[in-house]
Amino acid sequence: MNLRRELVLSLSVLTLALMGCGGGSSAQSPQSPTPPSPTPPPSFGGISISSLSPSSEPAGSPDLMLTMAGSNLDLRHAGTHQTNTVAVWSANGSDTTLPATVVSSTQLTAVVPAALLAKPVSAQLHVQKWYFADDTPFAESNSLSFSVVLPTNSGFSTTGSMAAARSGHSATLLSNGMVLVAGGADNLGVLASAEVYDATKGTFTATGNMITPRQGHTATLVADGKVLIAGGEDNVGPIQSAELYDPATGKFNSVGNMNNARWSHTATVLPNGKVLIAGGADNMDSQKSAELFDPANGAFTAIENMTSARMHHTATLLLSGKVLLAGGWSSYSPITTVASAELFDPETNMFTPVGPMNIPRNRHKSTLLPDGKVLISAGSEHQFSVSSLEVFDPASESFVGAGNLGAMRTSHTVTLLPDGKVLIVGGTYIYSGPDAPVSTVLDSFELYTPASQGSTLAGVLQTPRVGHTATLLNNGRVLVTGGTDSSGNALASAELYQ
Repeated sequence: MNLRRELVLSLSVLTLALMGCGGGSSAQSPQSPTPPSPTPPPSFGGISISSLSPSSEPAGSPDLMLTMAGSNLDLRHAGTHQTNTVAVWSANGSDTTLPATVVSSTQLTAVVPAALLAKPVSAQLHVQKWYFADDTPFAESNSLSFSVVLPTNSGFSTTGSMAAARSGHSATLLSNGMVLVAGGADNLGVLASAEVYDATKGTFTATGNMITPRQGHTATLVADGKVLIAGGEDNVGPIQSAELYDPATGKFNSVGNMNNARWSHTATVLPNGKVLIAGGADNMDSQKSAELFDPANGAFTAIENMTSARMHHTATLLLSGKVLLAGGWSSYSPITTVASAELFDPETNMFTPVGPMNIPRNRHKSTLLPDGKVLISAGSEHQFSVSSLEVFDPASESFVGAGNLGAMRTSHTVTLLPDGKVLIVGGTYIYSGPDAPVSTVLDSFELYTPASQGSTLAGVLQTPRVGHTATLLNNGRVLVTGGTDSSGNALASAELYQ
């Protein structure tokens, strides 16, 4: 399976059944359309609405008192005069009835609950008049649009563009404060090129090419300041080779082969300096295999298998020195998403089951929090994107719920900021379409506060992105590079979160 092909198919709003991507319901930005709302029926009964006040509200607002102006809004049921007046909120393919108060023939009010204002969405509102004993309204107005929008202050600004458009690449903070960006794919194929970002100048400069074009690889800073590039896919399929980037020379050098070809695997630096490489997929299926890379001698050594095969999973170094591996696909033939998790102990080189997570997830993210717990965010539960969060507690070796993001998202990036908040950026939202799953690339970002378990949609990127990278710089800013936009094109642009 080709990672670049997977992204393009997803972003072209084609079927994802062969990809097994995950999903949920919508959370959107101005460039991120929701599933269509039900088409309102034509008005009848002589009532109409001409304006809404307000007609938009920022996401995350509290309960809102909405005023609707129009004509004949005090209409009563003929004969009995027993009339129930409601406003109907239509969004994301469903209707929500809001009790309304008639103020006069030209005005009524309704309270829009905070739950409907939690995420960006385009909604339609209309008024219905009911007699309590009837199954259908006796009068119904026209519809007007209401928008729940992202806050206007973005926090992201443009910086220099990369020399090459790329998606599914890697970005690694070097010991000198620069960022190595390597590989990925453009619209024509997999790349061998690499470049470095200078945070002091806001510019990218080409560096030596990798020996092998690759995407879906890992790039890991090791103790001597070099970067281990391992596995991934070239234009043919999964690859076994690895190489080391030397910032002093700007060149990549071969470091031999891993024991297995793999892509969408994880690579984690252990306290002893070795690198744990786990899972991923070869040409056949997801793998259980794992191995250790020793920078001291440049050798890869196979170790005992994981308890479950995994790709599109996460791996997080804990404060204890152990590594938490969670979720992913245990197979892509057929596609099987798992909730299982396990711990790797570098003292024994063994894997032990823990957990499981509350739900199966793939293409989620995991982040070590300052208190030593691990935040697991969003991803896909089987086919559709989810917004749910959970936290792994190493003390109890269990997962507990930790709130929800403001948007459902898959293949996003997550960065722990110096102030302890968590920055969640972009990704794709995969939801159920009329005939098959469809997806939308997200331009929104949000900030999650671990202490309150609350996440706030904070603004929009300059460009919607999935398959991008996010790197915390030494100056506290976050560099976001490349990815694929909503048209399926690889991006050369980059942005900075200030």
